[in-house]
Amino acid sequence: MSGWDRNEELNKLSSRRLDGANLILAKMWIYHRDLEVQSWTYAQAKTEYGRRYARVVVQCRLEGEKSAEVAGRYADMDEEVHKAHAAYRLAEQMVTANREALRILHAELDAHRTARADARMADEFQARTSI
Repeated sequence: MSGWDRNEELNKLSSRRLDGANLILAKMWIYHRDLEVQSWTYAQAKTEYGRRYARVVVQCRLEGEKSAEVAGRYADMDEEVHKAHAAYRLAEQMVTANREALRILHAELDAHRTARADARMADEFQARTSI
């Protein structure tokens, strides 16, 4: 998945001279592709966090800790678990941000379609009423 850069792809759009619905659809494709990439990153980060957390908890229990809650607190304090948790949460937010961007682009596309339909109706009305 490396090599993909959403911002670079968005910058390339300016040279393509797209407008209206075509520009919106191109942006939607870019955000959709980025959502795929970020979803993989999210899944990997979540798995890594769970793995590191479990490793610390199991190690604590093997060393004689009786309480699973205390072992969990030790895991929460572990630096590697903390880093994995931060990466997991960041990846989660990137997925959320891409979904929101797609929702906004869908709304823009709907507004564009409505404006086009209104213009067609106005043209039809003018054609019917003009002499």
